[in-house]
Amino acid sequence: MKIRYQIASEDVAAFNLQHLNGLPAIKKRQLKSRVTLSVIYGLTALGLFIYEPGYWPFAWLLMFFAILWFIFYPKVWEQRLRKKILKALKDKQYGLYELDLGPDGIFAKNDKMEGFLSWQKIKKIVVTDNHIFMYLTEDDGIIISKAGLEDTFDWGKLCERVKMVRLIVCQLL
Repeated sequence: MKIRYQIASEDVAAFNLQHLNGLPAIKKRQLKSRVTLSVIYGLTALGLFIYEPGYWPFAWLLMFFAILWFIFYPKVWEQRLRKKILKALKDKQYGLYELDLGPDGIFAKNDKMEGFLSWQKIKKIVVTDNHIFMYLTEDDGIIISKAGLEDTFDWGKLCERVKMVRLIVCQLL
């Protein structure tokens, strides 16, 4: 199965976010930041409720911010991280890629390189709504973007093929 597609910096940012969101240290740090500020706001509001009855409107506002922070912090964190990643990738150019998914592996080609990867070198395959990520190492991999595919290509067919390959890769590990 031959695939021709374009890669943009947004696709590389999505790959990096997918990778970072899976790291236990990042999840732990995100949870600490999310809970800590919510607890500080909440305890301050509680103190105002108990000890300063005249500041109830301010206390309610603090409680509201504590709840908002707890609910929306993951989205804010992801947007900030995406901006930082895109800023780092700003000058890099990505282009047209060709992949040939064969029974023995993947033949990859672009304007800078070409080579063959056996299925044994694929460590993990992640399929999202807009991307397919084939991890070669912990933080390096092949990115296939739905938006970058040629118009005539069937995304569903590709996802089915990759899911079959994922089963083969899991059996090889």
